[in-house]
Amino acid sequence: IFPGHWPIGQVRQLSLHGIQDAHGIEGIQGAIEVLRTSSEGIEPHAVQFTEIMFDPSPSLGLPEEEWLEIINRSESHYSIQDFILLDGSSETQSNLIPQFGWDGILAPGKRVIVSGSDVSIAGDSTLQAEGIPWPGLNNAGESLMLLGEDGSIADQVQYSSDWMAGLTDGGVSLQVRNWDACNGPSNW
Repeated sequence: IFPGHWPIGQVRQLSLHGIQDAHGIEGIQGAIEVLRTSSEGIEPHAVQFTEIMFDPSPSLGLPEEEWLEIINRSESHYSIQDFILLDGSSETQSNLIPQFGWDGILAPGKRVIVSGSDVSIAGDSTLQAEGIPWPGLNNAGESLMLLGEDGSIADQVQYSSDWMAGLTDGGVSLQVRNWDACNGPSNW
């Protein structure tokens, strides 16, 4: 069907011509876009954590829900369902399920909020997925990993509440400062 190599994460055009049903009635003619996705062998930081809301109470305007933000820094499209969130303290492996009518395709440069709830975290224009089962994010800190379907590590962080630099009342998230730096305390 596709001449040559069909790279993972790249949209291709599929032309449809001469397709008929069992009664000889022609189907739709033309082109459709198709996408092959896989997170196998993903490069580190191609998709990475950018924000962690581990202590949402008291709320400062958002729902009182724990969540993570992930960004696709690569030039490829990924299906969020190809990833697993691993919680280091409980060893819970969460499947990521798209919410609110989103098809789950994380395009280059796009961000997604992952939570343990079907409550909209940041409005209708925000991509959101639910982690099932949701491990909970420890307020004291813990290790989180984003794994490709083959176990390759897309990103990992071991955060601590000490990283909050005096903001101990909750309702404030950790945000990465430099995407290309290590995931240590000075970068959050």
